[in-house]
Amino acid sequence: MGVKKDAGELLLYFYGELVLKNRQQISAEHVITETRWAASKINHAFHYLKDLELLKEISGLGNFKGVDNFVVMGLSPKGIDIIENRPKFKRHFSFELGVPEIFKFSWGADEE
Repeated sequence: MGVKKDAGELLLYFYGELVLKNRQQISAEHVITETRWAASKINHAFHYLKDLELLKEISGLGNFKGVDNFVVMGLSPKGIDIIENRPKFKRHFSFELGVPEIFKFSWGADEE
């Protein structure tokens, strides 16, 4: 799997938790627990989303288990637009969305 697909899955996860479930924030530690991805995979996906300006986030110094410290507090309007516009999502992340409320993830596929 490539960085784009990983980033798309991570964006969907953030959307589900922050928008659909109304969570206030998602920390790097929580992402590690939920995905069981290697630190480098999380870092690459997170920075891809951050560089596209799709997240409302705070980045801190240091890391937790190799994952850069961050807290995501929401998605930017651009991030929400990409998720809610299926053709745009496919163009950005190279895979199609299924039913918006039921996302299938590859998490745990390559544990550390």
